[in-house]
Amino acid sequence: MNFSYTTALIQDIERLVQAAAHPAPAYNPTLYWQIGHLLIRHVLNCCRAEYASQIVADVGRELEIRCGPEYEEKSLDHMIRFATAFPDESTVRALSTRFSWSHFKRLSYIPSPLKRDYYTWMCHIEGWSTRVLADKVSGMVYERTSLSAEPEECIRQQLAALSQKGEVTPALVFQDPYRLDFLDLAETFSERELEAAIMREMERFLDELGAGFTFLALLNFKWV
Repeated sequence: MNFSYTTALIQDIERLVQAAAHPAPAYNPTLYWQIGHLLIRHVLNCCRAEYASQIVADVGRELEIRCGPEYEEKSLDHMIRFATAFPDESTVRALSTRFSWSHFKRLSYIPSPLKRDYYTWMCHIEGWSTRVLADKVSGMVYERTSLSAEPEECIRQQLAALSQKGEVTPALVFQDPYRLDFLDLAETFSERELEAAIMREMERFLDELGAGFTFLALLNFKWV
């Protein structure tokens, strides 16, 4: 890829940035997707890996000067990974109403497409914050659902129903086992100690249980 081609690529991206800047958005995932898609099509799909990395680095250095630090090399790498993980622009537009750029970046680094789809649509439907999303992924929630043990085609069907209709089936939320290490209980504990720990960490406890659970506090009334 010659110098003039790289220059033309930089100019194409610069035009995308300028077009998206009227009015200037604080957050524009569609723009990031378009930049990532452009780099995939014109660099990653056309060059050897080591050469492609050098071109992205060169483009990032120039864009940082022309458009600002949010377009430096590392940011371009995120955009490329983002466009690879979410190949459909219309899906990105739909998700961007609820997702921050941090959501998209965290999801883009999940290597398994099925696992990524699970976290993407559960996050969208349940409105997880980026912290909750990170906790769910690091806690291997998907691997602990009964869904993950089902045949691949069945997983795809349930994830399709989740994304298209918002249908949350028991297999999507029931886990085995539940992780309660955050309750910080001793190796042996009483029912009262468990209850106190759950009340103390109620938000995290309900996050672990997932969708479809309701906590009911039962009060004893005395008739007089």
